[in-house]
Amino acid sequence: MFGPVTCISLSHLMAKINNSAPITKYLKRKKAEYAATPPNREPYLWAYGAKRCDLWNEYEGESEIFAGRITFCMLLEKSYLRIQNVRIKMAREKKNLPTVVPPYRIGLALSGGGAKGFAHVGVLKALEELDIRPDIISGTSAGAIIAVLYADGYSPDEILDLFSGLSFNDLAEITLPRAAFFKIDRFWQFLRRSLRSTHIEELSIPVVVTATDLDHGKPVVWRSGAIVERVAASCSIPIIFPPVVIDGVHYVDGGVLRNLPVFPIRPECDVVIGINVSPLVNKQYKQSILDIAVRSYSFISKSNVVEDMKMCDVFIPMKEAARYAVFDIHALRDIANVGYQQTLKLFADKNSVKRNELNK
Repeated sequence: MFGPVTCISLSHLMAKINNSAPITKYLKRKKAEYAATPPNREPYLWAYGAKRCDLWNEYEGESEIFAGRITFCMLLEKSYLRIQNVRIKMAREKKNLPTVVPPYRIGLALSGGGAKGFAHVGVLKALEELDIRPDIISGTSAGAIIAVLYADGYSPDEILDLFSGLSFNDLAEITLPRAAFFKIDRFWQFLRRSLRSTHIEELSIPVVVTATDLDHGKPVVWRSGAIVERVAASCSIPIIFPPVVIDGVHYVDGGVLRNLPVFPIRPECDVVIGINVSPLVNKQYKQSILDIAVRSYSFISKSNVVEDMKMCDVFIPMKEAARYAVFDIHALRDIANVGYQQTLKLFADKNSVKRNELNK
């Protein structure tokens, strides 16, 4: 793919590869990351070759080489690049400088999608069987529900058992349409009964819950605080459910701005696995207020996942889940099976090398 190792300026290199394959987006992302470092550590030279990419810096008058091996992962017919085994070598002195090591090995990002979020349960079950366990989970909307229940100690099968026999009316009730069509007080009660932990920081696995700040028009990230209120806010689809007020601010579904919440955990993880259970497909829908509102919302969530998809090392789209409706809670086991089968298919024998990497 590349010729002999060559040294050129960063701007020249970026111009040279501007229209070339997957390394383009990788180098652009790394350039942005390194540009965020203090001024005395600005990158000025790249060297690239057959299987390495070296960043040369100056740090307090000393030269240092950041060297890493680029590995190529072919997943879902797309190439992903990631840097491994970062090492610092001093050119003049035999001492190491401190490095920033990601605190988590594997991160899992779970999208929103209503009842289609039960596909996340199947993914978790498959990952357990493959001995791949997340060190941190980021979730929005339905993904936030599954994330907190799993981190609270529920197994995938136990999560399905919690919801078995429930209907939409068991979790929501119709109300006079002032701020929304349905109240979700019953959903709040369900979470309070089911959760053993009361605050996000008490969960056995670190969890990030995302929502949308309706008052200021921006995504928000919670790593601590009362679980029930924040998960309810993350799930409040506008117009369908009312905004949730926390500390005087109105919050709605996290999927309004970022339906695949990779962005909060990307800098903290070696590997991020992203699960999108809300692909938009052409399908029949009822000409009702509820169905039109839900389908319109799905257009928003589809368009805002692209940036986060690009941040994933492993991305699993749940296209088969698209045939289910947002409120098809009765089909939860079938939906979970979609996630289970899709994950096992992805990590089949042809990807055994990748699976072994994640097991380490």
